[in-house]
Amino acid sequence: AIVICVQCKADKYGVAYKNLGNEVKGVLSARGCSFTIDPTKADYVIKINATARKHAHSTVGKTTTYFAYVDASISITNKKSQRIYEDVISVKGGSINYELAANDAYKKVSKQIGGAVSENIEL
Repeated sequence: AIVICVQCKADKYGVAYKNLGNEVKGVLSARGCSFTIDPTKADYVIKINATARKHAHSTVGKTTTYFAYVDASISITNKKSQRIYEDVISVKGGSINYELAANDAYKKVSKQIGGAVSENIEL
């Protein structure tokens, strides 16, 4: 199996968001990957830096929907320390408050990151 080291820093309005790394691992483990915390033992190192930001809200009748974005930079490096992929992804989430809107955006971005990683590594 492919061994991956996920190094993730995620922020939600000034507080660490600890779920993103595990959510990405969940997407990749479904594709047969295993994980290590030691980058020297990994086939690939994935670095993720993500931040949530409040965007806007919309009120229709008595219902207000809040929107947030998560901006995530991703890089994938192989065993030879060659950067094989680099990108920035912005994903919008929505819910009944900014906190839940950011959670929604983080769930969506984790799937996009997992997909991007899967497309760029040899599984």
